[in-house]
Amino acid sequence: MQNQSLPKMLQSMTEQEWLTIVTNQKEHVKKTRLRKWDHVNDNKLGKLSFLSSSAYERYIDLINPNMHLGKVVSKLRSIGDPQVAPETSVVHDPKVMADDLIRFCELNRVEPVFIYHDEGTNSIVSAVSPRHTRVYDLDMYEIVNMFFKDIPTEMKFENDIHRSRITITMPQLAIQLGGDNAMNFRIVVGNSEFGYGSCYSNAGAYEQVCTNGSMAWLSQFQWKQIHISSPEVILKNLAQGIFDVMSNADSYMSLLEQANEISERYIKENVNVVKFLREDKFRLLKREAESIYRRIRTNPRYQRFNAFDVGRAIAEEALTTPDMVRRVWMEKLSGRVMLAQVRA
Repeated sequence: MQNQSLPKMLQSMTEQEWLTIVTNQKEHVKKTRLRKWDHVNDNKLGKLSFLSSSAYERYIDLINPNMHLGKVVSKLRSIGDPQVAPETSVVHDPKVMADDLIRFCELNRVEPVFIYHDEGTNSIVSAVSPRHTRVYDLDMYEIVNMFFKDIPTEMKFENDIHRSRITITMPQLAIQLGGDNAMNFRIVVGNSEFGYGSCYSNAGAYEQVCTNGSMAWLSQFQWKQIHISSPEVILKNLAQGIFDVMSNADSYMSLLEQANEISERYIKENVNVVKFLREDKFRLLKREAESIYRRIRTNPRYQRFNAFDVGRAIAEEALTTPDMVRRVWMEKLSGRVMLAQVRA
């Protein structure tokens, strides 16, 4: 596999394809503590090669977290040809300097460094600190199956080696929005075995017209835990998080149905809509507020101007937001706004 940065988007696949990947990870990706004489040279550690540039960058960050080692090494390697000092005739090769700097940091690291490597491909998947706890994606899958084996669901499986995600949609938990459109309840469960993220679950509602996954999140349905506890504790907490979501799913959808039935405007007549959307409680950027207002003005689905429809427009805007951090923030905002008129 070619070196590449960690993908911004997970790759969709069939359940069996997903299971093949996570089963291989559990059986063949092993954790090894690096020794003082282990040295990374030319992105390789002996016979092992880094699976991606992000895996290599994690290693560089770990061997010396107190300096911007990654930036220094990258700059040295991009300088170009060696330079000869005229006063000494000594050749200064930036690539050699980068390698020497890495070796110095390896020999002087305070904390141990561990790597996850695939025994079948001799590739390094990640580097982690001693505090990292591995939670298998396959164990996450078993918890999901435990909860939903007897419930009609539609599941979507995604993976990029470093991270995994299962999206569970329940068609029976839905409210009708007119025509062929409905709003369904959805739970997302995710994990990172190798330190690229947390184990988490979140839930909310999404419209069927928004097929690429944008949701209106609800904060009470969000659970996240970084990988520094025991696997048993993290998995137990994940199961509890899913249980809490399922215990409140019906009441949440009932609230959405009530919100959908409200005819009173959330954005009053003669109010500057863009200014309203940019107020402190929204914190939307001007271009975002203008785009959302265009959606409200031009789409018949949103022209009641109640909180439910304004929240839906915000969720639709999130679909076109390339910045994933901003998109998630906007999806959370949409969930709050949709229920604004049925909650204090």
